[in-house]
Amino acid sequence: MRCLRHFQPCLHFEKGGSFHLRLRQCLRLFMPCLHFEKGAASGGFCLCFHFEKGVSAVRRCLRRGIFLLFFTTNFFLAAQSAPPTDNALGDSGALGESAIAEKYIDWAQKAFDEGRFLEAQNALLRAQDYAAFSSDLSYLLALSQRRLQAPRRQVLGNAELALATDRWHQYKLSDARALKARVLLELLQHEAALSEIDALPESAEKECLRLEALRQMKRNASFRAAAVQAMQTYPEDTTIVSLVFKYAQGRIFADAEDAALVETALKRLPVLLERRGSLIYEAAPFMADTEEARRQQSARAAVGVAPPPAAAPRPRQHR
Repeated sequence: MRCLRHFQPCLHFEKGGSFHLRLRQCLRLFMPCLHFEKGAASGGFCLCFHFEKGVSAVRRCLRRGIFLLFFTTNFFLAAQSAPPTDNALGDSGALGESAIAEKYIDWAQKAFDEGRFLEAQNALLRAQDYAAFSSDLSYLLALSQRRLQAPRRQVLGNAELALATDRWHQYKLSDARALKARVLLELLQHEAALSEIDALPESAEKECLRLEALRQMKRNASFRAAAVQAMQTYPEDTTIVSLVFKYAQGRIFADAEDAALVETALKRLPVLLERRGSLIYEAAPFMADTEEARRQQSARAAVGVAPPPAAAPRPRQHR
């Protein structure tokens, strides 16, 4: 115990501030075995270990010290990962509503990118007072709710709010319009979906949405014409070819045009498989060489390429 009394590792505090007073009081609360001495050189304070007699006092001090370290570490980690609050952001008039909205969006975007969709949704719900100042807020909320399989009407409402606000920073109006079109297709509101799709700028995504709408509406002739044009315009897009195979599944080819469409898609397969190996599982039922189809599926499975998620049963979603 004599050597313990002389062992005094110190933590230096500058005197003359209420913060340091509160800190010393807090430390004494958790570790009564600590005392403070004035530093001779700097006029500050030294935090010293003062052990009482008996082993139990030493153990008690160490236990409380470990608890204090654990408590403060978790407190600071929680503070760093917590979403922003209006009190933390300060006066909204001084900072500006748009700037506050961006703070919420930045935090929610990080949570979304890390797969913490529920945390992103909850933060954005608390920021709804600022939805009028940024379309990104409502759009990101819609994306989070879609990942959480929220009711489609709820997702649709937030996508429409983002479009109506029309104040974009990180995202674009076309992002929300494409999301709205996808949800409308899931709700089987085809004409409304086609209206949104027509308003999108030209892209492979636009053609994929149009093909999905035509496939659901069973407009076979229009689907074939649009698919041929899309494969010519975007020859490296794998989703377009995937939609062709989806269209052909379970169909009895009524005419040569269906067979020709599938044959066109199969000719692009060697190049597209380099970009999306799972496409072989969708193409295999239409390949004339069944042995080659099995061989390619086995080769892809051997390197960990699994069938596309569409082949697995999906949980039911509310409309």
